[in-house]
Amino acid sequence: MKKIIFLFSILTILFINGYGQEQSPQDKTLGYDLTWFTYTAPTTTYATTATDSNWYYTVLNESKGPVKYNFKITLDSISGTKQVTPVVLKAKIWPSDSWTAIDTITWSTGVDTTILFTQTTTAQYYRYWRVDITTALKAFIIQVDELSAKFWE
Repeated sequence: MKKIIFLFSILTILFINGYGQEQSPQDKTLGYDLTWFTYTAPTTTYATTATDSNWYYTVLNESKGPVKYNFKITLDSISGTKQVTPVVLKAKIWPSDSWTAIDTITWSTGVDTTILFTQTTTAQYYRYWRVDITTALKAFIIQVDELSAKFWE
């Protein structure tokens, strides 16, 4: 009986340890056979709240070579004082690298808008991509209605 309990304990520890290792640092992984995705937020989940002023979405793009890209972000101002808000496309090669800002588009009017990040001429060597939105005031509540991305090798 002790051997069965011991074996069950070891299996439980291995399962918990293995489950923790499968957690990934990105929101979306595009395998080698995938070139695009669309994220649509739930209608009741806002990107920022009265107590949080940062939203980001991270993608791991498993390409065989450098890529060109298009990102489309549809933003909806929900409530609060409208303000200048930078929308930053960031990238990095390795998980342990720091994020490099690739492009910044400033959302200055606070009205609903669509922002496009496009690079169709020079391929980039990054694997991890992140769209980062940080508002200056925590009371400016926004919704990300859509985030779509397309990659070309």
